[in-house]
Amino acid sequence: MPAQVSRSVGDVTISGLARPVQMSPLMPGNNYFVSGQFPAQGFEPGAAVRLQAAGGDLKPFTLRGVGVEQLELPEAAWLLERDKPFVVTWNAGSVAEAVVRVSFNVDQHGTAPLVLSCETEDDGEISIDTALINALLDAGVTGFPSGHVNRETVDSIQQGSACIELAIGAHVRRGLKVAGYTACMKQSDCPDGQTCNLQLQRCE
Repeated sequence: MPAQVSRSVGDVTISGLARPVQMSPLMPGNNYFVSGQFPAQGFEPGAAVRLQAAGGDLKPFTLRGVGVEQLELPEAAWLLERDKPFVVTWNAGSVAEAVVRVSFNVDQHGTAPLVLSCETEDDGEISIDTALINALLDAGVTGFPSGHVNRETVDSIQQGSACIELAIGAHVRRGLKVAGYTACMKQSDCPDGQTCNLQLQRCE
C-alpha cells in the first residue's frame, strides 16, 4: 500500500462552532491548526456546522455536520472476559444523524495488531458478541489495553483517490482490563511467579 500523502485543501472556514474558525495550511505537511483560545465545549448540541475549503491540491468542497451531546458513561472499569459478551451503556443522544462507535485495542505491540470497532445507533446500549471478543483476544494481548467510545456525525466526499471526512463528535476513553492478563512497565508490576516482558509490556 502506498504511503499516505498530506494534501492542501487551501484556506478553510468552519461555521457553527463556539466561535468561527479560519485556517490555512502550514508547512511542512499541510497541517491545519486553530489559532488562539477555543472554548472547551466546542459546539452546542444540534448546532449546524459547515466546513468550506477553498481548494488547493484538491478542488473546493463543502462538508456539513451536527453538534452532538457530550458522552456520559458509568465509571466502572471495563473488563473483557473470554466467552462473555461485553455490554457498553451511555446516555442516549437526541441528534438523529449521530452514530456511536465503541472500539477496543488490546494488542499494542503485536506484529499485526487488531482493533475491534463496532458502530451502532445512539440509543444508549450495545452488546458486543462473544465471538468477536474471543477473536480479538485470540489475536494477542500486549501492552496496556484501551477502550474508546465516540459519538459523532460524519460527512464525507471522494475526490479521485482522496476521501475527505468531517467528524463532529464527543469522545470518552476508558482503561481496559483483560481477565487473566497483567500489563507491566517494570518487574514489580507483575504477580509472583511472572516476569515482565518489557518489549511487549506484559507479564508472562
